[in-house]
Amino acid sequence: MFNRSPMITLPKKSACPSLKCFGPLELLEFKFFGLRVSFPWNDAFTNKQTTHTTIAYEKASILFQIAATYMLIYIDKNLLHALSADLSHGVIKCLMGITIAQATEAFLEKAIGEKKPHTLIFKVASRASYLYTFLTDELKDLMGKGIFDRNWGTLTQIKSQHFGSSSQYHYDLVDDRAGILRDALVRFMLAESLAKEASRNVISFNTLPIHVSPMLPADAGNVILDCIKTQLTLCTERKNEATRANDLIYHLKRIKRCFP
Repeated sequence: MFNRSPMITLPKKSACPSLKCFGPLELLEFKFFGLRVSFPWNDAFTNKQTTHTTIAYEKASILFQIAATYMLIYIDKNLLHALSADLSHGVIKCLMGITIAQATEAFLEKAIGEKKPHTLIFKVASRASYLYTFLTDELKDLMGKGIFDRNWGTLTQIKSQHFGSSSQYHYDLVDDRAGILRDALVRFMLAESLAKEASRNVISFNTLPIHVSPMLPADAGNVILDCIKTQLTLCTERKNEATRANDLIYHLKRIKRCFP
């Protein structure tokens, strides 16, 4: 038996524990096909423990640790003074942030497509909005140095507003179904406001010539515009419904006071 505990926590100086555990797993998978053993790992975002019984899950988690470890080790030891702008600490940190934000966005789209609970979607959307907000601030310094053009900052700001709207919208649905109509109305109004801001910004973004942002896909603005239009329509419809329901309850209460 081998001790897997050293590789659960991301090592700071060496990836050897993870490498040592990967070899025996290959052997186990080859000799005992279909073997079911519980492999617990802590989620990278929530720190909650997740357990699966497939060796593929264990191997994927170990590879994740190895990649993250070697990247951090290499940057720490060899790039104290970056030889080019794209390998500077600030750029590496920003690119890592973009990767994490995009992964969160992909998970959010998957959760929405699979109709996961609104509480989960709200949390993931809120996290995506936070990550893109943080990126917007990070990019300001890099844009000032001419490493990224300003449209990257505009696009991350648009995504921050869009996912902020999505977060409020799905939280609204939780409040609405719980009968907390007043809170739901306020959140629907905030969700609509954020969607409108995102819509204005993306329309302005789409008026810029394509060559202004050579590092961005030509359809970057149009793709997110379709998503924002759908989001704005949903928010406006739900806000109007919540407003009518809230007005109805208000008038009913007034009638009861007048005619006890």
